[in-house]
Parts: sequence; structure tokens; C-alpha cells
Amino acid sequence: MDALKPFGMDIGKGNINEEVVYLLALIYSYLFDDMSGYLSKSQLTPAKFNVLMILKHHGGKAGMRQGDLSQRLLVSTSNMSRVLEKLQREGLITLGGTATDRRIKLIRITPAATKLLDKVWPGYTQRLKDLTQALPEDKKRELSGILVQWIGFFTQKGGAHAR
Repeated sequence: MDALKPFGMDIGKGNINEEVVYLLALIYSYLFDDMSGYLSKSQLTPAKFNVLMILKHHGGKAGMRQGDLSQRLLVSTSNMSRVLEKLQREGLITLGGTATDRRIKLIRITPAATKLLDKVWPGYTQRLKDLTQALPEDKKRELSGILVQWIGFFTQKGGAHAR
């Protein structure tokens, strides 16, 4: 394919395993850059956005423990700590203990963060639509099924990111 010439790839002439992994990494890079650009207009990064979305939809009023949040996002505790510190400084989350045990730190989303997510969400979903417009709906569903099958392999295998 001519689209891959700038990357030095000849589809069908190399190792198919390398091609699949390289193409997936390349697509991820494009998607990440595009979404980073969109989110930066609201002073968000993909990491901050993901943390806030998990807290909004899974933490609720009770909040979430940092370990549970890290596990959902597949990031290390140290990386999570840095993101959480930034979000707290920006007034988008609060950290506090539970009523019964002050040692257990719960992370809660603030009303300001909820308002920010509500503002960003429509444009975010439009970006997703724009980024996938090259694929017809049936191919999107097929690709999703293939990726679910592939992630199932990793989780059954007990890989580094298995839950």
C-alpha cells in the first residue's frame, strides 16, 4: 500500500506478525496525538481525561481507591500518583479517607471536573467518529470483535495487564 511507503513498509512482503503489531502501534500513535491535541484545548491530557472518566462513571459519590483506579487504567501506582497530584492541584479531584478508616484514601471527582467532562464529551465523541470514518460500520464491528478476541488472549494468558 502506498500509504505505508513513508514508513518503509511493504504490506504482504514482510512478516505478518510484525506488520500487525507495527500497524497497530502506528494507528495508536496517530489516535493518541489527535486526542491529545483535542483534550489539550481544555487543559487535559489523555491520562487526566481517563482518570476523571473512570471516577465519574465508576467512583460515584463514594469515590475509588487509588489501587482500584490504577488497575482499571492499567498504569503503575507511581504514574497514577503524579496524575492525581496534578488533578488535585487543579481542583478536579479530592483525596480523603473513609468514615471508618482514615488510612484508606478515596479519590473523588469534583463538580468542576464533572462540568469540564460534560463540556469536553460531545467534541470527544465527534473526534472518535471522525477518526474512524474511513471504516464502514460493518468493518468497525469486525475490527472490534477481532480486538476483543486478541485482548482475551492476553487476559487468559495472565499477561502483565491481565485483570
